[in-house]
Amino acid sequence: MKTYITALQVQAEPAELDGENGYWVTFADGWVTEKIWMPDDQFEAHFFPLEREDKISETDIINFYARGKEELSTIGQKTTLLHATMPTGYEISEVSSCVDPKNYSLELGAQLCTDKIKDRLCPHFGFMLQWANNGLSS
Repeated sequence: MKTYITALQVQAEPAELDGENGYWVTFADGWVTEKIWMPDDQFEAHFFPLEREDKISETDIINFYARGKEELSTIGQKTTLLHATMPTGYEISEVSSCVDPKNYSLELGAQLCTDKIKDRLCPHFGFMLQWANNGLSS
């Protein structure tokens, strides 16, 4: 047997079934015509909510990033290193540095690194949404 991956866009509504919280899921492209029930934990482990179905918003990136973990450190006297692990396990790092150590701020460096990482995530989300909307036939 061979392994495959895909990107799917689905419509889902929270609901309860037999006393268990979960979601009724319908595939957006119509290749599954019936709703499928998924418990909360399974659904939320595989599907990320988007603000809109046709574009990735800044809020989507912020919400995704917030579900990850950060490791922040100072290198030398004027450089901030931010290593972030996304909720998918994907790891990404950025650095920010100033000219004069007297002007160094860990908080400012962290914000600059965070902004850079969020900017780098945007194309990844665009890629996934494009795949989910068009499949591999485009």
